[in-house]
Amino acid sequence: MRSSLLKEQAEKRIAQDLDTTEEDLMDAVDQLGDCSFASEEDATEAAAEWLADHDEHCFEIDTDVVETDEKKSRDSPGRLPKDWEPYKTVYKITVTVQRDEEAIETRKQRKSCFVLITTLTHTDEWSGEDVLGLHKYQQTVERRFPVLKYPKWVGPVFLNRPDRVEALGYVLILAL
Repeated sequence: MRSSLLKEQAEKRIAQDLDTTEEDLMDAVDQLGDCSFASEEDATEAAAEWLADHDEHCFEIDTDVVETDEKKSRDSPGRLPKDWEPYKTVYKITVTVQRDEEAIETRKQRKSCFVLITTLTHTDEWSGEDVLGLHKYQQTVERRFPVLKYPKWVGPVFLNRPDRVEALGYVLILAL
């Protein structure tokens, strides 16, 4: 069964979850973007580890290793050596994050439905709405049963034979 009320609630909850997850992912992307690696293999390995740690179902995450030149910092003061190169080659990871609309829609569909299991055999005669109506009515009836079991009402009734107890049970059920 699909419920429009559950769908609205699921859409709100999923939107909030996605916004929070996206913010966390963007923070992690910024941290990863600040890292530089000496070799392409190191960067590829770090990207694979990062993807394994940040595997989100509703997001498409792509990583790419980019070779860039970064200015070297000098630790010691004084004259530069003759073979000084002011730039060094480093590898950085760029990450693109996009929402996977198909996965989000699937998640919404799953959150907005529920299962009704029944023993009714004629499925063509009973629609989902009919079964749900029966289920809701059954809940109403079951809430009335504690009244029938209340000791002050049932205690004074004394029935000698089992068939009379059964008959009283039928009368009480009809009274519901």
